[in-house]
Amino acid sequence: MSILLVRAVLWPIVLVLLSVAAVQDVRARIIPNRLVLAVAAVGLVAAAVERPAALWLSLLFAFLLLGGLGVLTHYDVLGAGDAKMIAAVTLMTPPERSAVVLFAIAMAGGVLSLGYLIAYHTLKRRNATTGTTALARWRRNERARIATGQSVPYAVAILGGAVAYYISEIQRCLSVTSCSP
Repeated sequence: MSILLVRAVLWPIVLVLLSVAAVQDVRARIIPNRLVLAVAAVGLVAAAVERPAALWLSLLFAFLLLGGLGVLTHYDVLGAGDAKMIAAVTLMTPPERSAVVLFAIAMAGGVLSLGYLIAYHTLKRRNATTGTTALARWRRNERARIATGQSVPYAVAILGGAVAYYISEIQRCLSVTSCSP
């Protein structure tokens, strides 16, 4: 029952929270701390329900990861909100599977960065978007961000990696007789 609760209820909650964070990151290039705290809180509940004996290990891993990502934040490789959100997402995974979700996030980040790189080179050759709709305004803003080499909204990659991880966990769960952590 506890694994079912985590996989069927808590993960979708986290994915909704990550979706909200991704939208906010695309709009303003910021991930609100309240969303990071909400994901971390759900992750702690998941860890306490699914693997109570390893809760301390999940917390230790998340804190160590946050420290390592903090170094990247210091050198402006990654935003502080991105670092905190990645660490919070790892609380949703058993410590031995955290590398899988981190790899999925990194791959999604690569795809996102490639998309922005292509957009950067494409937009340099095109005229600016005109219009007054919300989509046209967003395109103009994003075009300006891309043209000036501003950061990518990495919460989109975090969401993409989390979705990929969740789908792989569901497939893993369905392909065996038990849904062990």
